[in-house]
Amino acid sequence: MTDSPVEIERVWLLSNLPQLPEHASRWRIRQGYLSPGDPSEVLEDDPETPPTTGRIRAIEDAEGITAFVHTIKHGDGLVRHERERPLAEVAFEAAWPATRGRRLTKTRWRIPAGAWTWEIDHFDRLDLVLAEVELTHPEEKVVLPGWLSCCVVREVTDEPAFRNAEIAARHGLLDES
Repeated sequence: MTDSPVEIERVWLLSNLPQLPEHASRWRIRQGYLSPGDPSEVLEDDPETPPTTGRIRAIEDAEGITAFVHTIKHGDGLVRHERERPLAEVAFEAAWPATRGRRLTKTRWRIPAGAWTWEIDHFDRLDLVLAEVELTHPEEKVVLPGWLSCCVVREVTDEPAFRNAEIAARHGLLDES
């Protein structure tokens, strides 16, 4: 999978939800995990075809519009391979039952700040708030904005327990909707 796009992302554990800037956009996310899949797997082009591997996600924006996405990620830590495709609602709903026990729901706030967009995730039914930012290269220096730095407990980029797939596997039975 050397030719696939990469995601370079740093993640921080927060003590609480920070006081967010007014320009933050709010999303509701429902996601579930299918089997991990093979790194050499070819992503189906047809959005109507239900996936059998990876992550599926329903993202409702502030206007109430929902988008459906299928994602396959491989790797750990700062740099991971990631492939995504849009998914039709019918394909999402067909695949959703296979995620039973590996689901989560969360509210995400997206906050543009200079060259980056910060994402703050507050997980439903869990006392867990994470902040993440995607970078253009692994050595990029990150400066935490003041509204965020006051709530940071520690960086958890290299801690698998704070990856969404692991959170869903540990706590997925909490959300069986």
